[in-house]
Amino acid sequence: QYKATIRTFVVSSIKKERSLLKTLKIKLRMYCSPNVVPLKTRMLIPEDIIKQGADFFRIKLTDLLSKCRERRLVETRQMIIDLLYSDPYMRLSLKSIAQLMGNRDHTTMIHSIRQVSNLCETDYIFRERYKRFHLLVYGNLDNFRR
Repeated sequence: QYKATIRTFVVSSIKKERSLLKTLKIKLRMYCSPNVVPLKTRMLIPEDIIKQGADFFRIKLTDLLSKCRERRLVETRQMIIDLLYSDPYMRLSLKSIAQLMGNRDHTTMIHSIRQVSNLCETDYIFRERYKRFHLLVYGNLDNFRR
């Protein structure tokens, strides 16, 4: 009932911006479903992971979500995308991750996940940065799959 009330309020309040409405619906589904992961004493949501990634790699959030193809930005995006996709509790779809990462295409998410896998196998420095980022987000390496 509470979820339905929130959903009704959001849908009735925002009719002008269709893309904004889609983003809000995705975020609302994430908050109202088992996509919220308990971590220690706080709840971890996808936006937290994105913000932690920007802070950890010392990148502005606006730059991270922009279309810029600078290597450090691309690699950071790819790590965040892989972390969001591989999280066993959130179970986010490629489409919802794409929306969160600046309205990108789901095929970009597939490419990012493959790139992280390849880079973890071939680039030790990349792998260690990704491992440290994973440790920062989760506090352990239990779900580190590389």
